[in-house]
Amino acid sequence: MEDTLNHLLTQLLDKEDLGDNRIGLYIFGAGQGGEVLLKYLKENSCITNISYDLKGFFDNDTLKHGANIDGMTITAPRKDIVASKDFIIVSSVNSYEEIKRQLLKLGIEEKKILCADDWLAIGNQNIISKYKTELKYIDDNISNTEEKYIPFLFKEIPIEVFGQLSLQEQDQYKNIKIFFPLMASEEIQRRWTGSHDSVLMSQSSAFIKTVVEFCQYQGLQDLNKCNLLDFGCGWGRLIRLLYKYIPANQIYGVDAWKVSLDVCNEHQVKGNFAQIKDICTSIPFDVDFDLVISFSVFTHLSPRAGIAALNTIRRYIKNNGILALTVRPIEYWQIHKKLIDSTISIDELIQTHNKNGVAFVPHNLPPVDGDITFGDITISLDYIKDHWKQWKLIEYITNKEDPYQMILFFKPS
Repeated sequence: MEDTLNHLLTQLLDKEDLGDNRIGLYIFGAGQGGEVLLKYLKENSCITNISYDLKGFFDNDTLKHGANIDGMTITAPRKDIVASKDFIIVSSVNSYEEIKRQLLKLGIEEKKILCADDWLAIGNQNIISKYKTELKYIDDNISNTEEKYIPFLFKEIPIEVFGQLSLQEQDQYKNIKIFFPLMASEEIQRRWTGSHDSVLMSQSSAFIKTVVEFCQYQGLQDLNKCNLLDFGCGWGRLIRLLYKYIPANQIYGVDAWKVSLDVCNEHQVKGNFAQIKDICTSIPFDVDFDLVISFSVFTHLSPRAGIAALNTIRRYIKNNGILALTVRPIEYWQIHKKLIDSTISIDELIQTHNKNGVAFVPHNLPPVDGDITFGDITISLDYIKDHWKQWKLIEYITNKEDPYQMILFFKPS
């Protein structure tokens, strides 16, 4: 990866200018992805031997022009402000090709236009290299380590590094690579989440890290002794991260979509899996769970389906157990209109949300007992306190990596 970046820079810069290897970076896209990328760049201000200055944001939305994010001004893309040693990193992987064509038409050289995923992959490989001594030891021993001791083996490895290893993009540690499930295809990752690989892993790692820190704050120190349920496990993107903390045989995953469980099986995701109904009234495991997580599930369930799921989870969690799930705040509808459905009326949805504490837009799916159970939904904290009677809200947190997924922590009431 280091050679890749250095080769790229060599193409861009004259040889006599390579001495300090200091470049300028603009981020194209002043939305959620751009903010995630900015955070990453600020926390990793030097990749290999390349230093950089963050110079600003480009965006096509005229309403954003003149505003700033963490002191960086948002402007329209212009060739005249892109200096000879400047790169532009496109934060949206999905829109990269379209934005690249736009920048080329403005006269910006192709070699100055980078994709966020490529940059993140380079940086993450460098982060992995910082733990080469520890990883060499793990690689030498993981094949002969009992499953229950795997979390101890990875104890000193940060979740961010663990997550990057799970992407299986490195070949240096072959036994570690074999340990992880196969990675879902880019198409599956995009279809399920709208993102993939390093960007998606950054968001996933941030969620798991927040959950673990909250559990430790609440006194749940020995996660390796816990039984955990991933409610709405999808293709297993969070479960592969949980192996750092919990033995696979103590991890359970349920999903209403059989195709999700098929993907888990095909990619050899380790754990215990079962299908549930769209309106969930039971969980097919005879287990009292210490911890239940549900990421980007209650952001899609109808109010009726959500209440049914919460009532069911309550019957399967210990009285002192912890439930961590995500909901979307009212501000989400602006993003929904821009990225998903430009036909929605934001004013009507905001009015409905403010009046009822909840606003739900069902997807074009068959109804279940007269109710379309899946769509997009925003939920207020007041609604939660008034209607989720079996649960006591303990804390809520928003990660900068994923600002439209508000993480809520509950205990049984």
